[in-house]
Amino acid sequence: MNILSIGNSFSQDAQEWLHHIAVANGVELETTNLMIGGCSLETHWNNMHSGEAAYYLEQNAQNMNRMINLEDALAMEAWDVITVQQASHYSGQPQTYVPYITDLVAYVREKCPNAKIYFHQTWAYELGYVKNYAAGDFRIDTVEDQMAYTEKTRQVVTAFCEANNV
Repeated sequence: MNILSIGNSFSQDAQEWLHHIAVANGVELETTNLMIGGCSLETHWNNMHSGEAAYYLEQNAQNMNRMINLEDALAMEAWDVITVQQASHYSGQPQTYVPYITDLVAYVREKCPNAKIYFHQTWAYELGYVKNYAAGDFRIDTVEDQMAYTEKTRQVVTAFCEANNV
């Protein structure tokens, strides 16, 4: 199975663990991650339009010391699964998904019509996390804050996935 993630450091973490778990269990699995730290759907969308080789290419949890653009990455393999991801700090904010998710998913479907597309939901930050972004400030001071952040993200992601058949 060939899996491509169009993501950020959260997909980097997930891809690394997935690859190591597969190897440890004798499962043949090729993982590829397109990584820009903190990358939002808007940045993926801009990269899709510009063709810029802005992504660090990582394969099977290894940095390939190569930058790549989205179109070339989609053409690298016959992908079985492709995941897309929002920046974690925007994940619970629906206004940060439009029009980016719809256009990005349509582009991926056009380039890789046989791939299954999934949305990679991020998880809550650690306790004590404080961030200030133009889209809104947020703090993670308690376990309840973590749960609320995760639930809000789940609701937003679910709505956009259903609307985009992902």
